Parts: sequence; C-alpha cells; structure tokens
Amino acid sequence: MSFFGLSVQPGEPFTIVVPPFSTLHLTNACLTEETRKFTALCFSTEDIKTTMCQLKFPNVSNSPLDYVFRPRETVILSVEGPGTIDVTGMYLQVDSSLIEADFGDVSSDSSSSED
Repeated sequence: MSFFGLSVQPGEPFTIVVPPFSTLHLTNACLTEETRKFTALCFSTEDIKTTMCQLKFPNVSNSPLDYVFRPRETVILSVEGPGTIDVTGMYLQVDSSLIEADFGDVSSDSSSSED
C-alpha cells in the first residue's frame, strides 16, 4: 500500500494511469480554500463521466470517498467551480494471480502475440 495525494485546481484536469499491478482507492476530498459557491470533484474514464462530490465552505468542506480504479485504467480528475480540492487515497497492490480473473490480462501489451 502506498499513499496517493493530489490537489485538483479549476481548469487543470489531472490524468492518472493506474499501475499494472495496483488498484487506486480514493478515500477523501477536501476543499482547500473558503468559497461560498459549490465546487464539484469529477472523474472520467473511457466508460463514464460523473461527479464524485460537491463541496462548499463552511457547511461541507470535505467528503469521504470510496472509489476504486482498476490496474492500467486511465482516470481524469477535474474540478468544476471556483475552489481547489485535495484528493487522498492509496494504491493497493493486487495479487498477480488474481489480476486476470478479476481485471483481465493487464500484465502484457494487448498487441503482443503468443507463440
């Protein structure tokens, strides 16, 4: 397990590619500045785009998260609104014998061929 932390600023989406033998578990979002308008933390992948949480100071300045992203998945985090949001979580190692059963084959390039 290793720590993950990131500040996501308005207008500056951040792209994450999850390492091949890990999952990324996002656990918390926190608004870093006082703003009276809602600020939303969003994510998008190949398959989906959605809002993870909406924060507004002082009523809701942080939110627990429980999002898990698969090995080699590309995730784009972005903010809609005026505030910056700190996101924390952790990378979790995945047992390589379970990867193909749970996530498909992520250990080799899909363009390679077997003899």
